[in-house]
Amino acid sequence: MIRSHATSQRRHQPVYRPALRQAWQFSWQEKRFWPLALFASILLSAGTYDMVGNTYMRIMGQTDFLSGIGRPTVIGAGWHGAFSSFSNVLGTINALEAAVILCILLLAILAASCVAQGALVYLLGAHRSGEKTPYRKALSVGAQAFWPIAMLNVMVLFIFAVLRFFVALPMWVAAERGSLGLALLYVVLFVVFVAVTLILTIMQLFALNAMILQGASVADAILRGWQLFKRHWLVCLETAVILAVISILINIAVSYMIFMLAVPFLLALITAAVVQSTFMFYFVGILCGVFAVSLCLVLVAFLSQLQYATWTFMYRRLGEGGVVPKIHRLIRSVYGGYTVPQN
Repeated sequence: MIRSHATSQRRHQPVYRPALRQAWQFSWQEKRFWPLALFASILLSAGTYDMVGNTYMRIMGQTDFLSGIGRPTVIGAGWHGAFSSFSNVLGTINALEAAVILCILLLAILAASCVAQGALVYLLGAHRSGEKTPYRKALSVGAQAFWPIAMLNVMVLFIFAVLRFFVALPMWVAAERGSLGLALLYVVLFVVFVAVTLILTIMQLFALNAMILQGASVADAILRGWQLFKRHWLVCLETAVILAVISILINIAVSYMIFMLAVPFLLALITAAVVQSTFMFYFVGILCGVFAVSLCLVLVAFLSQLQYATWTFMYRRLGEGGVVPKIHRLIRSVYGGYTVPQN
């Protein structure tokens, strides 16, 4: 049996370089899509560069909640303080109005995040096909797919919440009883939870692509995401590791830049304190805070767009077939390839 050299090259070519290169170029050149990426990251940060930190903090919060359940006196004191602050009817009405407004604002932000997810994936799919898509059309596509995207996000968030509860439960029991076995069980469950969270995040991104770019239903999109991940699980994990390394390096570089740029602000604050200028002190402090927050928002937007772009391009690339994991190619380069002899 004769195999073409071109087919063999295509089958064993690396998949990360073209996908990451295109994703990097798109994320850096298309800065006008950063607001979409920022809103899309509210519900789904693509979770490969801050997965461990976010997971740990959420589980610790779940553990604190469980600890509060076991301490009714603390809860009673908290409720007593809350009721005492609303000692009159007018204050209670104002508090309810504020709560309603905050709930409406939160729901609006979450809805905008769902629309942004669909719009960003649509723009990435159009870019991958070489098309120029207007911003308004992408938002329209995201709005039309709002309910399927919202349903997908709710399902994933519910699974995350249930998993966090079962991971936090042994940690809370271990803290109450001082059990070493339960503490080790928590460590094992934490590692498993991080792996499951990563898999679900990748599947969710694949499902988003299936819904937006291929018109699949929610159930069919989830099935396609699972099948694609199951078929190329090692390639997906390798890509996640590469993205994690890139994101960590970028975070370190930006942190160093913030530290260096903070020196002039610090000198200005010292000068304001020396000359006893209250206006200068607060002005410099506010300016420094705005600068730091703006830089962090830009970093989150860029990294989120990079994550979305990488997984969207990977979705298209993996669907084309012919993908071999990097570790397989490394082993093949050391030991050589082996094929079944043909008659």
